[in-house]
Amino acid sequence: MAEAFVRKYLPKNEHIVMAWIGGVTGLTAVYKLSRPKKQVEPKKQPFEAPGNNHGTPLRLAIYAPPAGGKGTQCANITDKYGVVQFSTGDALRAQVKAGTEIGKKAKGFMDAGQLVPNDVIEEVIKSTIEEDPSMKAKGYILDGVCRTQETSEFVVKAGIMPHLNIVLDVPESEVVKRISGRRIDPVSKRSYHMTFAPPPPEIADRLIQRSDDNEVVVVERLKAYEANKAGALAPYPSDTVVHVDGLGKPEEVWARVDAVISGTKAGVTGARTRAALGF
Repeated sequence: MAEAFVRKYLPKNEHIVMAWIGGVTGLTAVYKLSRPKKQVEPKKQPFEAPGNNHGTPLRLAIYAPPAGGKGTQCANITDKYGVVQFSTGDALRAQVKAGTEIGKKAKGFMDAGQLVPNDVIEEVIKSTIEEDPSMKAKGYILDGVCRTQETSEFVVKAGIMPHLNIVLDVPESEVVKRISGRRIDPVSKRSYHMTFAPPPPEIADRLIQRSDDNEVVVVERLKAYEANKAGALAPYPSDTVVHVDGLGKPEEVWARVDAVISGTKAGVTGARTRAALGF
């Protein structure tokens, strides 16, 4: 088209026309060669979160504030689903008692009254899960194991990430009521609660309250839990994290927890489970 236009208006200067056309063609070729090639991005495959898959053996984790009902629900989960309950404290004590190399490392810090470093804790977690035949066969529930983002990141990298992370949501006011109402009978050593399990009137005056069961201490513990919770859950795909209402009678909370786990075991996504529960 450009050549025809030039020929129309400069027909008497053929050599100039041809030179001009050649120059334009050359410049066009140079431009095409120098222009960076458009990168073709590889087609992204849809991410399938572990919580979307059939979990066999089932791997779970549970989170809850102090007095959030975690112990009760862990017992229900192990009873119905047969998974092994795993807590860092129990695993540490088992390694120390067995006299393993990791146990000896941990004992050195414990005997000195120091906190066991994260790298030793991580070794304990990984070796316990990998070497325990019951956990390999039945699966496990991590009970308060991943309290920080660092530990959760380790669990992901180590290939022992839970299929489902259950978070029991309990309001601060309810937690304070549950803990501050606790009392202990120094004679029988029996525990009571002034609201939920009141003592017989004749012994009420002799009951004592633990020093850390007061509102001030409880609120500080809650702050620490909330400060770490978001980081602890951050490394996991969102479909593997399901919040469950922790208010109500233990059996009511269990019905919600059981429904979530059943859905995960059947391959239902965490997102669909949350939607079904109204979250």
